[in-house]
Formats: sequence, structure tokens, C-alpha cells
Amino acid sequence: MSVPRTLVRDSFIVSLAGVLFVAGTLGRAHQKLFWHDEIFTAVMAALPRDDVWAALREGLDLSPPGFHLLTRISHAIFGSGLLGTRMPALIGVFLAAVCAGVFVRRRYGAPAGLCAMLLLLCGDAYLYAYEARPYGPVLGFAGAAIVCWQSAVSAVQRRAWLAGLFASLAAALACHYYAVLLFIPIGLAELARFLRTRQPDWPLWLSVCGSLLPLILFLPLIASVGQYSAGHFAPPRLRTVLNSYESTASELAVPFLLTLLAAGTLAFRSGRREDARDRSGTAHEGVLAAALTLLPVFAFALAWGWTNALEPRYYLPWTLGLSILVPFTIAELSPYGQRILVTLASVLFLWFGARQALSARWLAHESPELRSMYPRLFEPANGTWPIVIANPHVYLVATYYAEPALQRRLITLTRPGEASTPAGAMDTSSRSFRAMAKRFPLQLEDFDAFTARHSTFLVYGPPSNWVLASLRARGAVLVLRGEDADTQLFPMSRPAPSYFLFEVRLPHAPG
Repeated sequence: MSVPRTLVRDSFIVSLAGVLFVAGTLGRAHQKLFWHDEIFTAVMAALPRDDVWAALREGLDLSPPGFHLLTRISHAIFGSGLLGTRMPALIGVFLAAVCAGVFVRRRYGAPAGLCAMLLLLCGDAYLYAYEARPYGPVLGFAGAAIVCWQSAVSAVQRRAWLAGLFASLAAALACHYYAVLLFIPIGLAELARFLRTRQPDWPLWLSVCGSLLPLILFLPLIASVGQYSAGHFAPPRLRTVLNSYESTASELAVPFLLTLLAAGTLAFRSGRREDARDRSGTAHEGVLAAALTLLPVFAFALAWGWTNALEPRYYLPWTLGLSILVPFTIAELSPYGQRILVTLASVLFLWFGARQALSARWLAHESPELRSMYPRLFEPANGTWPIVIANPHVYLVATYYAEPALQRRLITLTRPGEASTPAGAMDTSSRSFRAMAKRFPLQLEDFDAFTARHSTFLVYGPPSNWVLASLRARGAVLVLRGEDADTQLFPMSRPAPSYFLFEVRLPHAPG
């Protein structure tokens, strides 16, 4: 029995895209040191199993334990370095892209499926393919869930697909609480099916509702996280939602412009309208794609009404909806849909391939060192003075990678009286640092206590921060020693473009 040529061609293209994805993503992962949030992932994965639940209750990390179990498994297989810790994210994002392609290909053919796959990989979702946080895995589980749902809806023998739907949704919830948003698009799609057939699909509903089990198991953790919602670093803002759409649109603007120009020329030259194909019975899939695309709006409503926490990465599966909705819309509405989809797939493949080829070159370079990120911390003229790092995010990165001799000199200060503040009244960053300090050698000192003991020391941070402002208010003399411009390839590696080193002289002798 011969294999169809189209299947061989499609398999080759997807395999080539996979090789480019893996090579380029590993190159990026290899050249970016862990940033603040990823260090929490690495520390959590190294904790004794008996301490993980307690650390989560104390707020060391806001992710459910499922993600940390995935990281432990990845460490056992790939090692605990930069690549091994980020492997769940890499696999998750690529799985989501393949699932988007499968979902669309079943209805509109291979070019449309390839468009869906590459749209996801060319957009903002790709950033989370090399970040050791739960967002990549959640995206992958979301992709698996929608393919299982699509298959369960149309298959005669569907027990395996229903089991896959249950497992995918449960796994997503076990990695991040905001994965509960995935139940909205699936619920709306099932409502669309019911309105058409007038027959509820009880086995499917049982699979979907049963996958809420992790939320029940994690209720103590959810209650603990809820105690600190008032101090979350990212309260809900409508601007956050708008930025998500704007950022993705800008990422994809050039490929779409090239596609419109090329496809428009081909359409005018042919002058013939393509035959429309019958799409009856698939309206519920369009509802699912549209509802997924609206996840940022649903997330805003959830944050505004309950959680008080909204970051674009919390609702990352919305990119799945966009990746599906674009080829769906082109195929349904354009008289030259197939021609446009072939052109778009070609442009996106070239765009994606060029970017990944450039990133793959970084595998040949050594991973960056702390000295390359913050060279001013290593100047011999610093002597043995304590170095106060004014930004706790930078402090965590620096102390995580520093040699013991430098690590002992690095300090971050808490505001006066913060040490006695109840955990429920603290913001998320302060609370996580307090929990981390019990399990990792951090030097957190009260501002008043530290300045009472030291009259001369160094401060490293942005030119405007509360530490420098407080020192100036006490009459300190600040002498600029130098500046570190941003030398990193990826902005998540450090939270600000430039940091300055100041020598501080307080007008008193140490107490």
C-alpha cells in the first residue's frame, strides 16, 4: 500500500518546522540565564518532596504543584540546567502548535493547518517556549484538549478521546489555576452544538466537569493564594488586554502584509473565484476558536471580580484561538481562500525558518555568565564592601549565580518595619522572598538595621528607586561609580535596560 504523496510532503514540512523550532528554541534557551520567576521554578524543583506543599502554602510560588512535578520529571530526564528546566515549556508550545495545525487541517486542508501551526509559533506565544514557567505546558495541554474535544465530537469510537479531554484539562489546571478559563470556550462550543442538535452530550460533559478535580484537591492552596490577592503585583487593567492583542498584531504584521500583496496579485491575475466547500456542521468549532480568542476578556472579568491578578501570560491559550480563527476566516469568507492560505503558509514558513536559523547559531556559543550581565558587581575597586541591590528581582538573579565570596556580600533591603508585617498584608514579591529565604541563602535586611551598622557601602540599581530616595533623605552622599548597559539577548533576563553602581557615604559612624 503506497503512502499518498501529499502525506509525505506534509509530514516533511512539519518535521522540518519541528527541527527548526527545536534548534532555534534551544539556542535561545542556552543564551538566557534564569530570570526572577524561573529561579523560583528551579528552587521549587530542588526542594524535598515533603516541603513542596508547605512552600506553596507560604507563597513561594503561585503555581499549583503539577507544574513543579513536570519540572522534576524534566530534570530527571534532561538535567537541571538551563535546557532541562525549560524543556516542559519547549514541548508544550510545540505541542500546541501541532494541535492547532491538526485542528484546522481536518476542516480546511494542509495549507490551512500549516498556517495555524506557524501563526502560533510566529506570535507572542513563542516567547514562553524557552521560559521555565507553567505557561508553555498549559498551552500544550490546551492544544491537546481542543483536538481531543474535536475528535470526541465527530468520532464513533470516542472513549480514548474523552479520556484525553479529561486528562488534558486536568493537567492544565494542575499547572496553573487560570487554566480554568479553558472551560468557557469548550462550554460555549458545546452550547452551540446543543442548539443545533437539541441533544446534550452527557459523556463529554462528564469528562469536562470531571477534569475540575485538581481544583478540588488544591482548594487549600487556592485559599492560601487568595489571602494575598490584594497585594498582587499585576492588578487587572483593561490596558493589559488591549496590549495582548496589539502585541500579537504587531508581531504578525509583516508576514500578513507580504501575504496580502502576493495573494492579491495572484487573485487578480487568475480572475477566477474558487469553489466554496460545504462547511455545515462545524459552526461549533468556529465558536470554540472565537471564544478562545476572547480569553483575555474573560480573564479580565475573572481578575476584576475575584483574583485581582492579570498578566498576559495567564491567558496565553488565547493565541490558540487566533491561530485557528485566522485560517478558518480566510477559508470561509475569501473567494480565493486556498490561494491565500498557501501564500500565507509559505510566507510564515520562510519568516519562521529564518528567525529560527539565526537563533540556532547561539548553540555554538557558551552560555552567558553573571559577569556578562552585571560587570560592575565584579570590579576590583569594590573591595569587600557590602553591595545592596535595590531591585529584588536583580538581587535574586545575582545571588543565585554568584560565587560564594560575592554572594555573601550581596544584600537586598526591606522597607522599615516590613519584617514584622503579616504575610497577608505583604505584596506577592515580598511574601515569596520571605518563603524563599527559609530554603535558599538570601540576605534580606531591614533598611534601618543595615544603615545603622554601615556608613559606607555600594548600591546597585536603577537611578530611581526607594533605597536611593531613602538614603538621600538621610543626607547620604552618593557617588556614581559606573553604569551597566543591557548586554543580554533577551529582555526577560533582566528587568531594566541600565543599572548604576553608587558608592554611599552616610553622615554617621556605624552603630
